[in-house]
Amino acid sequence: MENASNALLMAAEVLIGVMIISLAVYLFHSFADYSREMNIKMEATILDEFNNQFLKYTDTNVTLHDILGLASLAKKYDDENELTESDYDEDGEKSTYIRIDIGNEKFIEQYSEEKIIKLIKDRSLNIANNDFRYYKCIAGNYRIGPNSKRIYYMKFEEI
Repeated sequence: MENASNALLMAAEVLIGVMIISLAVYLFHSFADYSREMNIKMEATILDEFNNQFLKYTDTNVTLHDILGLASLAKKYDDENELTESDYDEDGEKSTYIRIDIGNEKFIEQYSEEKIIKLIKDRSLNIANNDFRYYKCIAGNYRIGPNSKRIYYMKFEEI
């Protein structure tokens, strides 16, 4: 009788141990899922903040200086990620390089200081009424990559 009682106690201990291990595994998976979801949300928030730096200039009138500020931001991003013009993909399938155009001027973010000064002299002021020239990036003139969901192209036209 004593052996049966000891066997029941051992079985109960094993059962409690299995229950504790099962609870630990369940909690581990729950916390892992929560952590994964939070990482996805944080990455989406970071991506939205990054895109908003550029997208706030869509559908609004901007000056050449605003565009050059965007080009500087794009160049900083491209340089930090060691990207060059050859990394630019027209379809955006794999493009992480950010390109800024103004009318016929292509890849403004790669302009030298001299070209930027010339661009400012040529395109900054409207001589006729001694006022700033304004530009606009309409909906069809910016692109977000289908895979990266990151903006990779903006084109501004004079209005």
